[in-house]
Amino acid sequence: MGIPDCVGEMKLLTKGKFLKDVARNWKDTYFRVPYLSAKSISSWYDKEKKNIYDNLLKAKTEKEIDEIIGNNSWTYLHCFECDKEVEALILLNGVMEKAYNNGYCGDCIAKAFKLLKGK
Repeated sequence: MGIPDCVGEMKLLTKGKFLKDVARNWKDTYFRVPYLSAKSISSWYDKEKKNIYDNLLKAKTEKEIDEIIGNNSWTYLHCFECDKEVEALILLNGVMEKAYNNGYCGDCIAKAFKLLKGK
């Protein structure tokens, strides 16, 4: 049994890539972009969020990121199935890389493959 073609695109998300994207993901979450009103202007939700973003741009390590944010919720990469912290995930169905809640570790992917093969 070969690996079938998939409808969505699978992607590899490494811890390094995940950490590099924290500042961008922070901005995507806390920077308001007006949608329908020409009178609206883009802005940060508050000054603290902007200051955190500026510091995240300078951060070099996971520890620095955690200290800037105040917790590890933005650096904790874990498998959706077994909930283990991992260094890499496979994202299924072409989900965006910041939607890591649909990512699976190699061990869980291997278990799923065994299920498909009936073992």
